[in-house]
Amino acid sequence: MKIISNKNLRGLALIDIIAGFILVIALLSLIILNENEIAQRAMQFLCLFSLCIFISGSTAYFILSNIAYKLRKIRKTVKSFLQLLNDDERKIVLFLLKNGESSQNEIANSTHINKMKVSRRVKSLQQKGILQSESVGLKNKIKLNKNIKELFDLI
Repeated sequence: MKIISNKNLRGLALIDIIAGFILVIALLSLIILNENEIAQRAMQFLCLFSLCIFISGSTAYFILSNIAYKLRKIRKTVKSFLQLLNDDERKIVLFLLKNGESSQNEIANSTHINKMKVSRRVKSLQQKGILQSESVGLKNKIKLNKNIKELFDLI
């Protein structure tokens, strides 16, 4: 979602301002060029073209600004969510976010949290609805709850 950056929004606003400026010049030229029919047709085309750019640019700017605002709110929510977790839980969630599903042993080895603590933290996160486990043979694969994963995927 890096398309909706402040730099891109400013660029879109600049294009919109330029299109509006061209529209004003073209409209003024239409008023001045009453006698020359070819020039009048060219100015009418320029007016129509710049009006289309102005309207579509304005619409896109307001829609993208709204989306950017909502994404900022989602990022704040995710940050708040992560702050509610203790350090070990946060490490486990971030590990699973980065690596997808894993066994408790893989989580323990990668996060440098002992296996017993990982087991307790995973159980706690499952009770909170953040993680879910799936039996694969003799091992359980731990993964993020679908809704939690989708929330992180938005950012």
